[in-house]
Amino acid sequence: MIKGRQQRIIVYLSLTLFVFLLMFFCTKSSPLYIMNDWPDANAYFTMGKGLVNGAVPYKDLFDHKGPLLYFLYAIGYIIDNTGFFGIFIIQIISMSLVVIFSFKTAELYTKNSKSAALIAILVPVMMLAERIYTNGTDYGGGSPDESAAPLIVMSLYFVIRLFKDKKDISGGSLEMFAVGVLGGLIVLLKFNLFAFTVGLMAPIFIYLAFKQFKVFLKFVGFIALGFIIPFIPYLLYAAFTDSFKDFIDVYIKFNMTYASTEDTNLLYSLCLGIKNGISIIINDYLVYFIIIAFGLLYFIYSNRQNAVLNISIFLSFALMLISITVKFWSYQFIPLTVFCMFGYLAFYDAFKRIKGKFNIGDNSAKRIKNKNGRIIIPVFTVALIFSFTVGYNGLIAQILNRATNINPDPCQQEMAKVILSDTKENQTLLEVLSLDSGFYTATGIVPSSRYFYLPNVTYELYPDVFMGQYEDIEAGVNKYLITHYLVEFKPEFEEQEINKDNYGQKIQNAISKHYELIHVAEGHYYAEGRIYYLYRRVEQPA
Repeated sequence: MIKGRQQRIIVYLSLTLFVFLLMFFCTKSSPLYIMNDWPDANAYFTMGKGLVNGAVPYKDLFDHKGPLLYFLYAIGYIIDNTGFFGIFIIQIISMSLVVIFSFKTAELYTKNSKSAALIAILVPVMMLAERIYTNGTDYGGGSPDESAAPLIVMSLYFVIRLFKDKKDISGGSLEMFAVGVLGGLIVLLKFNLFAFTVGLMAPIFIYLAFKQFKVFLKFVGFIALGFIIPFIPYLLYAAFTDSFKDFIDVYIKFNMTYASTEDTNLLYSLCLGIKNGISIIINDYLVYFIIIAFGLLYFIYSNRQNAVLNISIFLSFALMLISITVKFWSYQFIPLTVFCMFGYLAFYDAFKRIKGKFNIGDNSAKRIKNKNGRIIIPVFTVALIFSFTVGYNGLIAQILNRATNINPDPCQQEMAKVILSDTKENQTLLEVLSLDSGFYTATGIVPSSRYFYLPNVTYELYPDVFMGQYEDIEAGVNKYLITHYLVEFKPEFEEQEINKDNYGQKIQNAISKHYELIHVAEGHYYAEGRIYYLYRRVEQPA
């Protein structure tokens, strides 16, 4: 293992530099790319921007992720008001924590810093892979699941350290406190991922409750204390802004509706998650799962003396897999990929055992006597892993979204120029019946409408979004509207009450009565092939 504080700092800085170079190519937030036009990331950016400018999440602006995500995006907005460079910095920090704590975890097992570093830099290969981190022109970085990954790997590290580094686990109060804090942060980021923490701690608590009850009570106290601490600043903010009820209505109740199935029975949802998980793994992620499963099963067998620890790790993976596959998007697999570390550790341990048994590699190691030989092989290995990770990500292959692109400005910037040419008080905007396509980001506008975008819900499931936009259009709340369709007025719908069948036409009629078309722009990159229409409110004579 590494000796000395200075040497350890050098290793951490080296791993961070490696991550910076990876992320420069592997996320759309990077300066290499013209823009991050993934709608979800832009919605989070709009929420963070609103938070900085006095809009209260859930109350003034509607989105259904955790408040911690909006705080992170608020920091990104402060760094870069109309772009994703600030988010790029946050993504580098997040991925660096993943790699550094993967290194620290691997070091607990291998007792070898070089091997641990190799395992750590292999972790992003799976995390940044195409169809997980990216998916064609979609995704490309900035999801809450990406921010959850360091919280997951840090939790694993503290629990593993408790069993691997301590002669008596009863002295693990600090580790329990840390896991509690991380669990609280997970809930404030994306609460369904808390299934991971439950799975990680349940076997340990059950074991202690039967074997060391006093230690069990102490651990419960420390983990509960840690869990509460992240909530204190948000609860104070919610009380000050009178938004706690909105937090419950949106973050808890709406998400339960959003994730609901035909049958809301817990057992049904559990079975559905297992069924979907198996199907998704077999069809899309079989190789990844084999690596992870091999690692988890190998350690259960080869480290039988740490049965409680191994069961905890296995159960944390299983429960998190079930929780994300009830209603699955591929980027939700990102935090699960940190478990590939155990697959790489298993391969390392198996190779080490085989090598020791058959003396494999001893003669070749003796041949590498000169300094250059000892440098070239590690450098070549790191370069190979780096190249494979970038190539496997797939984003660099999207020629249309490269910094060297010679296409005209994206439609977001084109529309922004028109809107921002108006006076400051008239710079209000609503994107109608669409995801957040980045127009709020390009203009720097904080939406005046609570429902500034359309999440992936139907009218039947959550009519408030549709009604909210319709009412704001009728009232002329915003000076500008952007649609992805040409509006047509149909008088026969005027006398009808808005419902699930006619809401689209009712909204078109409202636009036709109060707004005029002033600009048309062609979409590029994620919005390739889509036409956007800019409408301006018609001012009525006094």
